[in-house]
Amino acid sequence: MKKEWILWNALQNPENITADERMEQIEWQNYYWSYKALIQILFLFIIFWPSITALSEAYLGRDINIDLILKLIILQIIVVIESGRFLYSCYFGNQEFYDRSRGKTSYLLIGFQIAVISFIMLWAGFGFRHPFPWVISAAGIIFYWGLCHLSYLHYALLMDEATEEIGLKSKAWIPGTCGVLLTVYFIVLNIFTFSAITERVTMSYLTEEEQAMIEAIEQGIDSYYALENYRKDYRLEIDAQPEAPLYDESYNYDMAHAYCLSNGEELYNQIRSPGSEESIYREYHRESADPFSWEMAYEGRWISENDWSELWAEHHQEEPEFWYSEPYAGIPDINPKAITSITKEEQDQNTCYTITYNQDYNTNGATLKDQDALKGFTATDRYILNEYNTLIQYEHMETGVTKATEEPQTLKRTITILSVNKQEIQAEMETLKNQYQHR
Repeated sequence: MKKEWILWNALQNPENITADERMEQIEWQNYYWSYKALIQILFLFIIFWPSITALSEAYLGRDINIDLILKLIILQIIVVIESGRFLYSCYFGNQEFYDRSRGKTSYLLIGFQIAVISFIMLWAGFGFRHPFPWVISAAGIIFYWGLCHLSYLHYALLMDEATEEIGLKSKAWIPGTCGVLLTVYFIVLNIFTFSAITERVTMSYLTEEEQAMIEAIEQGIDSYYALENYRKDYRLEIDAQPEAPLYDESYNYDMAHAYCLSNGEELYNQIRSPGSEESIYREYHRESADPFSWEMAYEGRWISENDWSELWAEHHQEEPEFWYSEPYAGIPDINPKAITSITKEEQDQNTCYTITYNQDYNTNGATLKDQDALKGFTATDRYILNEYNTLIQYEHMETGVTKATEEPQTLKRTITILSVNKQEIQAEMETLKNQYQHR
């Protein structure tokens, strides 16, 4: 790229010219559109402020600092309009008349304004010591200065006879691109800020000790998801009856018992028959992360799920079809507002955390909350973390009573990591794979 096309070079060596009527007109339009945008934003802000306040209190509670939200919004309005004004000047090559330093001061200061407003907003959500506000602040400066160079490129291309035609074509996309990118930046910034403030306000319902326990559990869950090699056992019991059906439409087709092996992206799952520790209902194998690459054991060989679908439609219509090749082993997010108690207990080298929820608990997979005939829901989650702070067992227990007969009903889901020994898991997986012939 030519040096003349780079905005910073133009700011370093501004042209010594006198403003003509065209430049004065551009400057007038700059202020005109900034003033008009300000009036429109303030008008909409006044109309929607009561709704913003109501929604903030509804989602975050009355403890939320409404004055803080108001100040953040006002700061954003000022920064967005000022940053837009300078982009407008760069687009017309008029930045040299933006201030006494021929635009250099404004270029630097507005970039730092973007960084400061980004830091203040994220600081409100993440705190001063969190690295995220610092990283985004630095990225905000680079992002805005990049937009300034993109905006100026239109003018630079027009001034070069060899690229004048390209400059004329850039009029169709450069202004819109700069406007959209600047808008998206602030929208994303607000989303991060609102999410972080929501979490901080929600966590404020708990004591510092309880917050520390939740943070430890969440770190353990993250480590659980990061495991690549594991042997896992999954169980679902409804009303604590081991003879419960393999799956039930009313419970989102969740399976009763599964034994799972993972070796990186390679997975091997045995779906066990209900009420039996040894009887195998189905076996599935997948060598890659492609969710459509599962193959199933059938009559001593591996076949694709598509092949099985055709065989079932032709020969097994009397059997209820079961399409799930792996259990739903996700861990629900912790909802601090729904917690009624949280305890911690040391078990040898492991730590057990028990959380009791009210009826607003979060769920994944099968749940009693989907049953219209039930009421009075409560839930208890047990998390067992090993000495490496990794979740090795998760137990979810739900209780409710039937509306008609007041009879209790329970649902229990257990996920247990049996081993993470890579060599043992690879050897077992090879043995299980080789017991069937490949297509």
